Amino acid sequence: MVNSFNFCWRGAGPKVLVLFTLLPVIVLPCAAQQLGEVTMEMISGATLAGTIEKIEPTGLVVGKGIPLDCQLDQIASIKTRHVENPRGTSKVQIRLIGGGVIHADRLEIADDEIQIAFMDRKADVALDVVQAVVWRMTDKTDDQVRARSSEVDKVVVKTASGERLVEGVLEGVDETHVKIKYRGESRKIAKSKVNALILADLQMPVPEGVMAAVTTKQRWIVVGAIQNLDDGFLHLAPVAGRPISIQVDDIVSVKIQSDRVVYLSDLEPLEVQQKPVFSVPRSWRRDKSIEGNPLTLKDPASGEVVVYSKGLGTQSFTALTFENKDGFDLFHATIGIDSETRGNGDCEMEIRGDGIQLWSRRVRGADKPATISIDITGMKQIVLRVNVGEQFDLADHANWCEARFLKSK
Repeated sequence: MVNSFNFCWRGAGPKVLVLFTLLPVIVLPCAAQQLGEVTMEMISGATLAGTIEKIEPTGLVVGKGIPLDCQLDQIASIKTRHVENPRGTSKVQIRLIGGGVIHADRLEIADDEIQIAFMDRKADVALDVVQAVVWRMTDKTDDQVRARSSEVDKVVVKTASGERLVEGVLEGVDETHVKIKYRGESRKIAKSKVNALILADLQMPVPEGVMAAVTTKQRWIVVGAIQNLDDGFLHLAPVAGRPISIQVDDIVSVKIQSDRVVYLSDLEPLEVQQKPVFSVPRSWRRDKSIEGNPLTLKDPASGEVVVYSKGLGTQSFTALTFENKDGFDLFHATIGIDSETRGNGDCEMEIRGDGIQLWSRRVRGADKPATISIDITGMKQIVLRVNVGEQFDLADHANWCEARFLKSK
């Protein structure tokens, strides 16, 4: 493995997006010197608007409209005025250690680096920070990514009889093949038959500090501990121990990860009930719609479609029971029917705590997404239910976007 993690754009194209390096770096001047106008969602559930000018190494957030003594761990998320690039989904997804995701139209792997091409840009990424390379995501692939081995690399191959695993040591990836040493011999597997490449877990150290997931205009997600924000860059210490600097005018959102927040898609339900009536039987999904697509909700008034990186994709009838064992006092989510239904769908979404109905709402595909904050103080078990509406369970692709438990104090 390499001793430094260089991640930078090569060739023609817009200015540098992200720089990951252990070496001295020269960067182009950046016009934006602060994060600018933002909307902040606080742990308490309150929403604030202001201008973030600086984040100190101590975690103090400074700016106009920002409360005095505001610390990073009091914030659930920060959303800027920037928007994601509307281009379609890329052909390859590269999952980074810690939960980061970057996209590529094509890639090759050689000399412990991944060389990627994305839109009109090229970049190099050190292999020791990569968790998996996914060409086609399936349920088995997702399970294998979650259960990485510390000893071998794995190739998930599609065959006529289903998916199979080939375990060994990765040797490289070129335009047409994945090369792996299998049982002591070098083998080539046609890339067209590969669903995913899962790399061995090297047990990289987790950095100290407030962890965050930063989403960029290119729909990349970079995860690390926030060091500070100054001189036009947000500086992170990522899971793999490599410094990261992201230009502020490329940042769409910052989602804080702390022990005061837990996303339900990262938890195992205590109980799952699923009883479709007329629709195709599908299992609930983590961080995907019920059809396996990115979670999306559309505002019918503006036509804006928002993509969510975290949440639960469900359909009628589904009931998911989660344990509130760490004493969280708020449940927060943005709910609605996924835009993949094109305005169809009619169901009732419901939240119950220890058998008591805490909230319910009729939700239709043409409705505006709704953000909800429910008091769950003292509740031990929380149930998210989707009940059949007037159109039976047809197109009831109910999303619990950014579903999470919070500690407001």
